[in-house]
Amino acid sequence: MPLPIPMDDKMKTNVIIQGDCIKEMKKLPDNSIDLVITDPPYNTGVNYGKSKDKRKNYIKWCVKWIKECERVLKSNGSIYIINYPENNARILSESLKQTNLLFRNWITWHYPTNIGHSPKNYTRSQRSILFYSKGNKFKFNLEEGEVIDDLIRMNLVKNTSKEKVKGFPNQIPEKLIELLVKISSNEKDVVLDPFMGSGTTAVVCAKTDRKYLGIELNPKFIKIANKRLLGKE
Repeated sequence: MPLPIPMDDKMKTNVIIQGDCIKEMKKLPDNSIDLVITDPPYNTGVNYGKSKDKRKNYIKWCVKWIKECERVLKSNGSIYIINYPENNARILSESLKQTNLLFRNWITWHYPTNIGHSPKNYTRSQRSILFYSKGNKFKFNLEEGEVIDDLIRMNLVKNTSKEKVKGFPNQIPEKLIELLVKISSNEKDVVLDPFMGSGTTAVVCAKTDRKYLGIELNPKFIKIANKRLLGKE
């Protein structure tokens, strides 16, 4: 079934913009976004079609787009950044030096794996999620008495997964994004993903009555995301 995709003409929401995220975010007004969730390139050399995921100044580049996220974020908004721990450790250090974001938590996403095993090293079975807020009054929607840990156990999207789409190398589980979206935003809020990829953030927003704004460099990935939103993937 196609997902409900409400249109909004006042601001570019419920659309995925093709372009460089830093350049496109500069076009957005200050204090216009309720939540940022993103899974940026990990600087591992993956070929994403329009660009190869390998930068000499990777952390410096990350701080540039994080600064833009900070600018467009509302005072009660939050940011989640999913990455490998070794990258997020450096991103955290530099972002705290160069922005006014408030670091809230280091969340570990642990997943079982049957690939990438090494006889000479520990098998990677986690990614980290940096959680920041822009101010001290931020949304965090838990029921009274409810507790959530900073360790999330959830499987990867594998080739055999029902939600797996063809043509995109690194797909994030919808359940993971949904958890973060529901905790840190309300219905009708605007959620920005500056690295939209296969459209998982957009799909989750459509299902949970949030507005989404995506930016993606590769037009092929935008087609994949729009097919998912129309229920054709």
